[in-house]
Amino acid sequence: MKRYAGLRAILLCSVLFAIGGCGSKKSVMPNLLLVTLDTTRADHLGCYGYFRNTSPTIDALADQAVLLEKCYAPIATTLPSHTSLLTGVYPLEHGITANLAGGGIPVLPSANLHSYTMVLRETGYRTAAFVSALPLRTETGISRGFEVFEEPVTKRRSAKETNKGALEWLASMDERPFFLWVHYFDPHGRRNLEVPADTVFFADESMEAFLEPRAVPLKLFATTTGDSVNTRELIDWYDGQIRTMDGQVGVLFDAIRSMGLWESTVVLVVGDHGEGLGQHRVLHHERIWGEQLHVPVILRVPGQEPRRIGETVSLIDVLPTLLALEPSLPRGAFLEQARGRDVLNGSDPLPVFGQESDRTVARERDHSTYSLTTDEWRYIYRTLGNEMLYDLKEDPFEIVNLAPEREELTKRFRAELESLIRDQMEKARFYRSGEDSSQTIELSPEDEASMRALGYVD
Repeated sequence: MKRYAGLRAILLCSVLFAIGGCGSKKSVMPNLLLVTLDTTRADHLGCYGYFRNTSPTIDALADQAVLLEKCYAPIATTLPSHTSLLTGVYPLEHGITANLAGGGIPVLPSANLHSYTMVLRETGYRTAAFVSALPLRTETGISRGFEVFEEPVTKRRSAKETNKGALEWLASMDERPFFLWVHYFDPHGRRNLEVPADTVFFADESMEAFLEPRAVPLKLFATTTGDSVNTRELIDWYDGQIRTMDGQVGVLFDAIRSMGLWESTVVLVVGDHGEGLGQHRVLHHERIWGEQLHVPVILRVPGQEPRRIGETVSLIDVLPTLLALEPSLPRGAFLEQARGRDVLNGSDPLPVFGQESDRTVARERDHSTYSLTTDEWRYIYRTLGNEMLYDLKEDPFEIVNLAPEREELTKRFRAELESLIRDQMEKARFYRSGEDSSQTIELSPEDEASMRALGYVD
């Protein structure tokens, strides 16, 4: 096997040399930097219209990039959402629908799926990931294709701590193009990292004007701790965590600029899901509401004209769109597998699928919940009834349920959703063919305690 691997490397080097890489000072293939912002609501960033200065670095990047205004994750949970981003398929298809399965056991994705990381590595890229929290640990399968995969020793770490390893790795660059994934976990309200004093915000009349149409109560009862939570203080803390993280994003960007690599590096900044913060009376995430599924997506491709795309799209559309924007990035067989599409090619928009975390369903002995989102409507379906339909033009924060009075439209959405779920289950059976569909990994007592501390084990 080593002999064949060496032969492939020699052939690859020959090809790259012929097109200007592998021996030249600069490869024609661009570097790719992926920055994922865990639990970061799109509407709490300045480039998405937020009134607070939470994200000056990210906002500056957005000014020179393609920004997707209405991108929805397929699920508001860290591991399955990241897996969908990197594989281009829905959670029901890759098999991960929660950070942990029943009993606190992680589930592996299908071995028949290939992440985009694997395509890049097979094409000669150096690949490295530096993640900030336990849900994205090595044994979940998210690490496939990475030569270097660094995770925290404890349940989580700050953006500053994560940056240390990423900056050291960047300093070791050779002439090959690189794919670097840096994952930040800071924005999680009071249950996560401390906020430096210079990034603290304080609620005022502007905050009340922001929260009033979203119907966010002043206080909520936290079922996990039994505490009464002041939502305004929670949001102040959360926004401070975003500002702290944004500063570390700037440190990472500055390092790439100082190496002279900024103009040869494609930058993708994307969220995995949002956070409730009291909206719809939910403090955290793993739910189906728009504020939990709406994520920021910023694609900075050197030479591309900055613009904003207002169409409603899915997180699984992000990599296919990026590959269309930058044709010199490798494709491999990724686009044959990906369910997402290039949203800039002028094709008719498609309803965007979403689902609730299976952990939420199991914890509350509830029924499964799914959604479809278009530019005009959000439809929510629970398997035991209680459908909801919201007019996003008139009711963007999903307050008034129109399902009872719009029966025909509700029926059409229900049929489309049921068809899409059947299609996804067929794909899942295909990906799981020839393997144990329930393959799991052991969670050590230490990891279980850490996941419990993060709120992922009941």
